[in-house]
Amino acid sequence: MNGIIRTFTDIMLFKKGPQDLPSSKTLLNVFIVANLLISFIPNDVNYNMGISFITSLIYVGASLFFIQTVLSVKENMSSTTGYRIRYVQSATSILGIHAFIGLITSLIFFLSGTSDSIIIVILIATLYSWLIYGYIFKQTLDCTTFMGLSISFLYSMIIGFMLIIVLSLLV
Repeated sequence: MNGIIRTFTDIMLFKKGPQDLPSSKTLLNVFIVANLLISFIPNDVNYNMGISFITSLIYVGASLFFIQTVLSVKENMSSTTGYRIRYVQSATSILGIHAFIGLITSLIFFLSGTSDSIIIVILIATLYSWLIYGYIFKQTLDCTTFMGLSISFLYSMIIGFMLIIVLSLLV
C-alpha cells in the first residue's frame, strides 16, 4: 500500500502517470468506495447526506463513463490499439486523486467551520484538479499538454453540468 500512496503522490507532483499504477479492478473499486464515503463528511453549512451521496454516485458513474468513452474514441480514431486497456489505470488515477482532493477540502471545511475560508481552498483545488486531470489525460491518450488540458476542461464541464441538472431536480 505504501507503494500505491507513493505512486499517487508522484502523479500529483507530475512525476509519474497512470501507467505507473497497477491495473487492478480491486484498487479501482477501493477508490470508487472512497469517493462515496467521502461524501458523508459534512462539507457545507446546508449539508444534506442524501444529496451529497447521490451527487457523489453520479460523479463516479459519469467519470467512469467519460473515461471509457474518451479511450474508445481515441482507439477508434487511432491507427494503433491498446487505449481501451488503459481504462482501469486511468479511472483509478482520476478517482484516486478526486478522493484525495475531496478528503482534504472536506476536512478543511469541517475543521474550519466557516464557509468564507473554504472558497479559496475550493478555487485552488479546482484549478489544481484541472491541471492534474489534464496531465493524466495527456499520459493516457498520448497527446499534447494542450489537448490533455482541453479534455480535462471538457470533463469538468460535463461533470459539472450533469451535477447541476441533478441538483436542480433534487432541491
